[in-house]
Amino acid sequence: MLPVIDPVNSTVPVPTTGPDAPPRARLGWTVARLARSWRALLDQRLAPHNLTQSRWRVMNVVATEPRALTQRELAERLAIEAPTLVRLLDRLEADGLVTRCADPDDRRRKVIRLGPNAAPATRTISQAITEVRNDLLGDVPEERIVEALALLDMIQARTDRLLAGAPAVAITDADHGGDR
Repeated sequence: MLPVIDPVNSTVPVPTTGPDAPPRARLGWTVARLARSWRALLDQRLAPHNLTQSRWRVMNVVATEPRALTQRELAERLAIEAPTLVRLLDRLEADGLVTRCADPDDRRRKVIRLGPNAAPATRTISQAITEVRNDLLGDVPEERIVEALALLDMIQARTDRLLAGAPAVAITDADHGGDR
């Protein structure tokens, strides 16, 4: 990673990652590293159950969504390409963990539902997620978690606006449902 120039002293480069980087420079990298590490820990705990990250992530999304998702929606939620998802769904369907059904609103599309053999795997996934969450957040005060979520929600709202082509305007708590 290339260093950035300190705006106060324009001749001194400042690291953009690591403990010596300023907080604004570290935040994105820290969030990304945490997400990877959190998933890796879940992957480690679920590996003995033949639940690789790609398998448990699909099943968790399908199990926790309030409605059946189309293949395209599921690929978007997982941030993977549709052909990659199709191959993965083929394997999960062969194991009876998911099924692809015609969408009742548009029979040309397929929606993904849990399959007949999914219950034990979804219980295992849910238990591992709960255990990892408790291991990582067990003694963190609830107020700190609420504060962190408020900040991340504000950043996500700004990201969504920028991705939609809108200008980067100041984000207020009201923009993300906050009550401060």
